[in-house]
Amino acid sequence: MLQKFNDLNKDLIVNINGKLLHRDQAGVSPFDSVV
Repeated sequence: MLQKFNDLNKDLIVNINGKLLHRDQAGVSPFDSVV
């Protein structure tokens, strides 16, 4: 199922190896996971 972009997520901060990065700087999409 393809989800629509939610503007509330445009400033998402993700933790990658202990570093907090803006979603635009992250090397991996936070949504590329199967849970």
